[in-house]
Amino acid sequence: MSKTKILILIFSIVAVVSLVAGSAAAVLITVIANKDHVSRYEWIETLCDITDITEYETDDSFFNDVDKKNPHFPIVQAAVEGKILSAGGKLKGDKPATGEFVAVTALRAIDAFKRNHSQNIPYGMTDEEYLDLAIEQGIIDRSEAGKSLSEERCAKIEAMLEEIIEAESKSAETEEDYDMPATPAVKPYKSDDVSGNETEEIQTGNTDGSASNNEDIIDTSGIKLDHHYQTKHGKGPDVPGPVFQFDYPDGWKVTQENYDLQSIMEEVVLEDDRGAKIIYMDFVKLNYDGYFMTCGETVKVADSQFVPSYPEGTDSDMSYLGKFAVVLLNITEQLDMGMGDDYHKVDMDPFHITLAVIPESRIGKYEDLEGQSGIYELLSFDYPSKNCFIAEPPKDGWTDQEKAEAIAILSSFRVSDD
Repeated sequence: MSKTKILILIFSIVAVVSLVAGSAAAVLITVIANKDHVSRYEWIETLCDITDITEYETDDSFFNDVDKKNPHFPIVQAAVEGKILSAGGKLKGDKPATGEFVAVTALRAIDAFKRNHSQNIPYGMTDEEYLDLAIEQGIIDRSEAGKSLSEERCAKIEAMLEEIIEAESKSAETEEDYDMPATPAVKPYKSDDVSGNETEEIQTGNTDGSASNNEDIIDTSGIKLDHHYQTKHGKGPDVPGPVFQFDYPDGWKVTQENYDLQSIMEEVVLEDDRGAKIIYMDFVKLNYDGYFMTCGETVKVADSQFVPSYPEGTDSDMSYLGKFAVVLLNITEQLDMGMGDDYHKVDMDPFHITLAVIPESRIGKYEDLEGQSGIYELLSFDYPSKNCFIAEPPKDGWTDQEKAEAIAILSSFRVSDD
């Protein structure tokens, strides 16, 4: 289908402000008039205008609440295809843009601009990492992440983006760097194969930013999930939060329910009669201080029912996490940082591979520091605390039926229906 050029309607007034104190240069800043906040729609329109991302190809809506009749449909489609937004669930575009939403989409927009100007910016950086980078670079303060930002605050961030993009435009031909790079989610690595030859650099995810080539879908349609479980910690009066639910078939039972441990708010273990485990954990914190670097790949084996939105007890919109999936974790190499700089190959038995629920944006090849909490850092996600939902095989490894049942259980994980 031919690309559709769209005109972005921006209800704005224009103010001329100085980029930095003492600077003679000035830029035009879009400010939303007569409002104490900026909506998500308005902020996305601003970013698309700054980066000149105004085209889209796909006529199918990327969000449940933005159909073709919605006047914002064209700009939302362009933003998703331009990788400023992650598709999936509801956009809730009329709601105020939080600091988290503004910061994540701002850095996504910078990377999108660079890609559109023929720069080799790798895909694979997660929104969580964009947020951490935005806080580190001073775009927002961590205390602003869950709060709606005023028009004045958004205008200041917009000015910063204008400055970055102007500098980037000037340096495109000379390959100069601007002061605030959006670094890759995981660093490229080089390792030695058994012959001593240096292998090529590997980046997280596919070159086109999709995860579709990292799939090995397992059919679980014949598995009946007649039993249901709801997590309990989020129901407590002291610490309100999201309540999750998952379903499971006959032959599995809950064997552990632990609460308020030193670093874990809630832990639930579901087992079958051979010792295969489904584990849910809600962490107080994770210890990232580790000694091993691991390299490998996560491969999608099923869709996930989990749709991130506004976690109970917060006003943070976490739909930016995008779609989730059930993946298998295949570790291929490991580096003991106390024993040198060389990676060593790891031969993973395919019958002993861990399964997990993670955002689709993290599917693909990776390099990760394995902390003292093991692989939970890699396989956890924020909602709003660190959560982990994984499956571990029994000592003898997965049987085909057992693995399919585990995948079906993980796929059913979602915010409680009640």
